[in-house]
Amino acid sequence: MRKTLLILAAIGIGSAPAFAAACATSPAGTPPANNMLNGANGTINQPGTADTYVPCTVGSATFSNLSYLLDAGSFTTPSPYVAMIQTTSVGSDAEIEFNPNLGTGSDLELEFLVTDPGLQTVDLSFNGTGNGFVNEVVCTKFMPTGVCNAGANGGTQLAVLNVTSGNQFATATFAPQGSVWIFKDINTGTAPFSEVTQDFISPEPASLTLLGAGLLGLGLIRRRAKK
Repeated sequence: MRKTLLILAAIGIGSAPAFAAACATSPAGTPPANNMLNGANGTINQPGTADTYVPCTVGSATFSNLSYLLDAGSFTTPSPYVAMIQTTSVGSDAEIEFNPNLGTGSDLELEFLVTDPGLQTVDLSFNGTGNGFVNEVVCTKFMPTGVCNAGANGGTQLAVLNVTSGNQFATATFAPQGSVWIFKDINTGTAPFSEVTQDFISPEPASLTLLGAGLLGLGLIRRRAKK
């Protein structure tokens, strides 16, 4: 299985480590070191616009159309600032780490588009303390309120994941998608986060080839059996 790992590092993580890879809009091997909110919509009422460093391609996954809304509290910086800290790609694994720079008692909504062929599993984990939380909705379409149609027929909702200090891991698997919209509600509560980790998982291309070959073989066997 191929994993695309997205890490949201929160307040007080310390100095940024060295960059092993960079987004498509940065020279290879150099850190983006940018404010991800530059150029992004400051309200989530339409699909987000790309800032200086997005779309960001890590491995086969592309992150784009970021928009945000600060519902409560404040940033720890003079202006809204979500700092991209690190991107790494090792084989088929990709990782993005960023710091939302949120003060205690703050609530930030982030929405972005993930494009990755065959994407079918999303994991979310959290090792913070206090009563902070991260709530996430995965949809097939843009959703400005974080609520999408969950109907069995024609529904756009793929998954809902909630993590807290008492329930630190959530996972969801759905039919393979070429792209998904991620709506993430980050609430710092009474204590700053230490880390939130996200995995976007798709089968390896070789696995898909083997699966197709296996299904073809089963079809041939059934046809011979009918004859």
